[in-house]
Amino acid sequence: MKKHGFLSPHLPVLIADIRKNGACQFAVAEAFNELGMCALRDININPSNLQEVFGDSLFGRVLTSFQSAVILCERGLLSDAATLIRSAAETAIILTAVVRDEEVCNTLTLGIMHQERTLALSWLHESPVNMVLSKEDVATLENRIAVIDRDYPVVKNLEDAPIRLDVLAETYGSSALYNIVRRISAVNAVHATLGALRRQANDDSALAVQGFKFGPDEEDLPATLSDALSVMSSALVSIYHRFPEVEHQDDFEKCQAAWRSLSI
Repeated sequence: MKKHGFLSPHLPVLIADIRKNGACQFAVAEAFNELGMCALRDININPSNLQEVFGDSLFGRVLTSFQSAVILCERGLLSDAATLIRSAAETAIILTAVVRDEEVCNTLTLGIMHQERTLALSWLHESPVNMVLSKEDVATLENRIAVIDRDYPVVKNLEDAPIRLDVLAETYGSSALYNIVRRISAVNAVHATLGALRRQANDDSALAVQGFKFGPDEEDLPATLSDALSVMSSALVSIYHRFPEVEHQDDFEKCQAAWRSLSI
C-alpha cells in the first residue's frame, strides 16, 4: 500500500481480510447479485415497447453499478463505493418511474435530448472548447442541434432539464432511495464535504485531527453494502413488476430475510 496504494500487487491479501470481516454482508450481496443476473438473463423485451427497452437498459446499469460498488467495498474504497451507489440509486428511481408510467419514457427522452443539445451549444459558444474545434466538428454539432430541434421542437424552449429526481421519487414511491441513499451519500462521500473529508483524517473523539490517512476503510462497510442492497432490491421489485415472467419470489424473499437478519 505504501508504494502502490490501491494498485498494490498485494491487494488480494487485503481483499481476503475485508471479505472475511464482512462475510455475512458480502454473502447477502452475492445472493442479490445472483438474482439480478438471473433477471437480466430472463428478461425478454419487446423492441417496440419503450417501457421495456428503457427498463431493461436501466436495470442493467443498476446491476453494473451494484457489482462495481461491491468490488470497491472489498478493497476498502467505501467513499468511492458510495459514489457509485448514489448513481445506482438515481438510476433505480428512474427505473421505478419508467416501469409504472409509460409517459416517463417520453420525459426521459426529452431529458436526454435537452442534455445533448445543451452540451453541443456549450462546445460551440464557450471558450476554450470552441477554439480547438475544426470546421467539421462545428458542422457536426450544428447539424445535431438542428436535428434535435426538428425532431423534438419542445426541447429548444426548455429552461431546465425535464427530469426531476425528487419529483419522480415522490410520485412513484422511491422516496427512501432519494432521501436516505442519495442525499446522505452526497454529504458523507460523494461531494467534498466535511463528512467526506473526515474519511481521510486520523482523529480521536476527544482531540482534534491528528493527521491524514490513505488506505482501506472498513468502518462503515455494513452500512455501505446495505445501501447497495437497498438499491438492488428496489431495482428487482421494478423489474418483477414489469416482467412478471422473470420473478423469483421465493428466492427474493429469502434474500430480503437474510438482509434483515443483518440488523443494519
